[in-house]
Amino acid sequence: MSIDADSLLFMNLDQKINQLLEESKIDYLLSLDTSDRLIKKSLKIRLKRLVQILFELDAYTESKEILEDDALHVFQKNIRKAIKGLYIKPLLLDRYVSNVIKYMKLEGQLREHIHPDSFELNYFYYYKSSRIKLIRAIIYHKLDVLKGSGASDWANLDLLRSITDDLEDIQEDKSQYNANRFLFSLANQGQQETIDSYKRFIQFRLEKNTIQGNELIKRDITKWTEEEARRIIELLDNYQKMNPLSQQTELPVIYQRQSSF
Repeated sequence: MSIDADSLLFMNLDQKINQLLEESKIDYLLSLDTSDRLIKKSLKIRLKRLVQILFELDAYTESKEILEDDALHVFQKNIRKAIKGLYIKPLLLDRYVSNVIKYMKLEGQLREHIHPDSFELNYFYYYKSSRIKLIRAIIYHKLDVLKGSGASDWANLDLLRSITDDLEDIQEDKSQYNANRFLFSLANQGQQETIDSYKRFIQFRLEKNTIQGNELIKRDITKWTEEEARRIIELLDNYQKMNPLSQQTELPVIYQRQSSF
């Protein structure tokens, strides 16, 4: 199932694919492996195909008021087929695939007026980061050099990166069926409470961001996580500077229209 360029606002599909692969640190992880260069190139090409399917699913859920079960089933089937094409038994990654589908269902609940800010920050962003977790789990499964270390070491960084996505996509997400938790919290909880709760969460995640051992990869993850946290605080502070507290944030127009039915 393909999509036209207009379905991906502000950024074309190829750019989105490359950005997600960059966020997964695939080139960094591949550089640690001594496998044949062509083998690593083939892995990256196949991963790009999987990421394309994931973004096509995104474009579908963000543009349709009614999500059809048959269409969602096709996407899930294509995801598993792409994983099988990586010569990995899909059952080995079933938890990661299930989490992708779980987040898709969370987005679907927007049509039932269940807003993303009704879920705790940790719970919501755990599932929102499911795509990148799936990609990295595949990389860890395929590269022998990573055996013995865990894809779970990236948990804090993935959570924070998903928050950054919400903060950077506020304007874009106002015109789509998109579960931007920050945007909904602004409308439902108010600016001060929203920003305070996000800052508390960032601090909590940083307290969990301790180096486990002296491995270079874990030290790098810790550094990147701290950088991401500083980036989020800066985005939150900039939002407050540009938007006075007295300014009421409204739900995206697409949901205001839906609520009037």
